[in-house]
Amino acid sequence: MALSPDGRRLVSAGGIASQPLLVWDIDHDVHKAAVPEGHMKSLTTCAWSPDGKLVASASQDGTVRIWDAQTFQQRDLLEYTQAVSSPRQLQFSPDGQYLAWVSYSPSEDCNVQSHSCNIWRPFREKQVTTVRLPSYSSDGGDCISALSFDRESRRVATAHGSWGGPMEDHVVRIWDVRTGAPLSVLAGHTWPVTDVSFSPDGISILSASCDGSSKIWDVDSGEEIARLVGDGEEFMKARFSPDGKYIATTLSGGEVRLWRADNFQCTAVLREHTCDVLHIAFSPDGKILASGDLRGIVHIRRLSEFV
Repeated sequence: MALSPDGRRLVSAGGIASQPLLVWDIDHDVHKAAVPEGHMKSLTTCAWSPDGKLVASASQDGTVRIWDAQTFQQRDLLEYTQAVSSPRQLQFSPDGQYLAWVSYSPSEDCNVQSHSCNIWRPFREKQVTTVRLPSYSSDGGDCISALSFDRESRRVATAHGSWGGPMEDHVVRIWDVRTGAPLSVLAGHTWPVTDVSFSPDGISILSASCDGSSKIWDVDSGEEIARLVGDGEEFMKARFSPDGKYIATTLSGGEVRLWRADNFQCTAVLREHTCDVLHIAFSPDGKILASGDLRGIVHIRRLSEFV
């Protein structure tokens, strides 16, 4: 699920192979089905380019395709030379030059998977770099669950951890986009980190975790600035608003909370969803908050209604 840069449209990816991308007109509460040809299996995620001219979609067939946002004619195909399953957490960099996603590749050993953050330059030199980490499904291990670019498109942050893995795996890692070199590690969560997001000014990083907390970190020092608590519930997603004034989080079970970023106080609790919320997004002007849950239900709200 992703909001267009002008905040007028929302695109969502269906969970079954026969279901197309749905493009919603937010102002008029209508939608149309875009049926991009090419994907052979279910869609897993989608993203708008920063200029609103392109939509990217990922599929369980291991490919990422880029479409014209008006005609939905294919513009580019990004595919692997190795087996890849379920690319997810698809995201364009703020400058539109890079496209990154998280995926995992099965190996000959059924208990071992290679989790990776893949960064490409569409229409140009193709794959730029890959951050790859082994993960052992039998005993947990380090895996990547989410990613976020900084505002200058120079760094990418990744969320790590898996059930049964050691505590040192439950971290946020920051990497150089061009080289894939590790820059720093933010440690402090005690259970897997489920989401990560750079602040609009690039000074802070927001993380969500199954340990019942969402943390705000200073990027340069790596120190924890603040901690949001979910009353024992797991944090699923966490996002800064585009103006940096608010933080939106989702908790296991479907609760969405809105927090002030200056004093970290909760200002609204939204309970429309009845199951886990897998996606949350602000419109670029910060006036709209959208969330999508496990059952495929999307709620779209104007912040002026509750703040």
